Amino acid sequence: MADVRLLRFRSAVPLTLAVLLTACATTSNQPTGPKVKSLDIQGTKQVDEGDIKDRILTSSTPWYAFWPFGKAHYFDTNAWQADLRRIERYYQAQGYYQAQVESNEVIPAGDKAVRLKVVVNEGEPTLIDRVEPHGLEALSQGEGQPSQRERERILEELPVKAGDVFREDAWAATKELVLQRLKDLGYAEAEVGGEVRVDVATQKAVVDLRIAPGLRYRFGNIFIATDATPRCRPAASSSRRRAP
Repeated sequence: MADVRLLRFRSAVPLTLAVLLTACATTSNQPTGPKVKSLDIQGTKQVDEGDIKDRILTSSTPWYAFWPFGKAHYFDTNAWQADLRRIERYYQAQGYYQAQVESNEVIPAGDKAVRLKVVVNEGEPTLIDRVEPHGLEALSQGEGQPSQRERERILEELPVKAGDVFREDAWAATKELVLQRLKDLGYAEAEVGGEVRVDVATQKAVVDLRIAPGLRYRFGNIFIATDATPRCRPAASSSRRRAP
């Protein structure tokens, strides 16, 4: 089982007063923490360091911070602690459920500045042991159901398959793909969900894909009007009906 974050001035206000108010507002919004000079994440082999940095709040001050459009980035203790948890959570989403932040350092670097260092242990990836689809059995029953080839195509070349590292984005894409294929076959009310059972001891995952196709819809008789006030019998009007 899975151990499976308006000021408006009237024109009559003197310019000096407006400047004074602006200066006061700017001063009150100044950050209190030190500037972040660098952020180094070590131990990343299977996951790109840049992808991790894109998903946390803390970031290093860019080299162009001294330019008018640049801005220094400052250190916040609460945000940093949350970021350490975000790093581990991101690894889990990539299939590394044993990944841990082994250490982190906030190193003073001159006047009101720090350098940040994080060391991660990625651990082993969780591999998909098998994919178990449930719910497609109903498609082989009754007249007007999809052909065998159409049924087979629903589960062909899915983003998740046995032997792959389990990734949450691939799992979400799988459910969306199966749902779209069902809708293409006329199952407008289909639902696709399920769960993934992760055994962190064996690093294996079982994907339980649950499918509720619902009723199949097909277009009935279609009437094409050639004038602005068409007349037709009710039986010949455009309709949409459920397949038997």
